[in-house]
Amino acid sequence: MWIHPPQSHLAPGNRRSRWIWLYNRQVPAVPEPLRGWLVSEDSLTHRLSHICRQPLRVQVLQHGLSRPRLAESRVLGLEPGRLALVREVRLLDGREPLVEARSIIPLDVLQGHWRMLARLGEQPLGAVIFSRPGLRRKALQLALPQAGGCWGRRNHYRLCGRPLLVSEFFLPALVQRLLG
Repeated sequence: MWIHPPQSHLAPGNRRSRWIWLYNRQVPAVPEPLRGWLVSEDSLTHRLSHICRQPLRVQVLQHGLSRPRLAESRVLGLEPGRLALVREVRLLDGREPLVEARSIIPLDVLQGHWRMLARLGEQPLGAVIFSRPGLRRKALQLALPQAGGCWGRRNHYRLCGRPLLVSEFFLPALVQRLLG
């Protein structure tokens, strides 16, 4: 594993979204077809595989030790500047990008069976963490697009009692498919 600088490889538009906490399933003004995808508690990877015309592919943009952003550290309860495994990927239907995701996995999660998360390669994180018991969603934030940003969600999970953060941004091709 390499230590990477704290830069993001995700498209700039993904950082132009306003995060809001979602309480009691009260979703703000979100187009109806997107609502179920944004608040679902199941695997986004699994959902995508059902609408893809070709096998779902994972393109790894970054995978290594890095310092999470301050807001990410706060959500996870990590000391600012503490290293974590940061993974950024693009999920594609063939060559068409549908989702960009950023996962923050604190180092204490990478123990026992979960050490394998450090070596996922092009395997989707969702396919792994949803395949075993012990995953619970603690909180959900929605990303509301602003000035060219993307719809998205940030799941704060507990994996066998340890924190894990997964941010997923819905790219225009996916939004167009869902809105039909």
